[in-house]
Amino acid sequence: ELLPVEPVEEAPPLEEEFDPAAPPDEEAEEAQRDRDARRAAKEAELKRRLSATGRIVTRLSPVNVTHFGIGMLVSEADMQCTVQFKASKRSTAEGTPLHWAVLGREHAAVELLLKAGADADAKVTELGVTAADIVEKNQLLETRKAIERGVAARKAKVDAEQAAKDGLAAELARRAKARQDFADEERRKAEEEARLEAEAAAAEEA
Repeated sequence: ELLPVEPVEEAPPLEEEFDPAAPPDEEAEEAQRDRDARRAAKEAELKRRLSATGRIVTRLSPVNVTHFGIGMLVSEADMQCTVQFKASKRSTAEGTPLHWAVLGREHAAVELLLKAGADADAKVTELGVTAADIVEKNQLLETRKAIERGVAARKAKVDAEQAAKDGLAAELARRAKARQDFADEERRKAEEEARLEAEAAAAEEA
């Protein structure tokens, strides 16, 4: 499925100048909630697409269509049984985009899929094998490196996003506390001023 996923614009940076006396920007907060909701929907849609299984289709014409599943080839060499995986017309085993990218040795696609959030541990249901199993059985050394790079890139991306979220949450909490402290101080001053005025009025009456 090649339909694009709607991008979500980045939130504008927080203004460096912060006035605790100013009320919260409700419009900006609502816009941020909307961005968060659309980003969550986008991530869910990406996860759905990356987790979808299917067979590879080749189409030379509207009527000349061939479906390939992931097949298992067993052979004997030097008195040992060896197993490999390959695309097969006869197999109905469906794979995720990552399985097919690994099987086709498409290293750039492998890295891109993993960085986007593809599950490296997803299995070809009928065969019970993961992308790593395909790599091992087919002895795809360079593809293994591509998987490692993709997993590392995904971790770095997730860690960076989480650090940014944590930093923003901490700053927003600090600003909320500053607003509350300012409001408490203003209330204390008003109460103190009212008390002094009451004492002055009482003194005049006496």
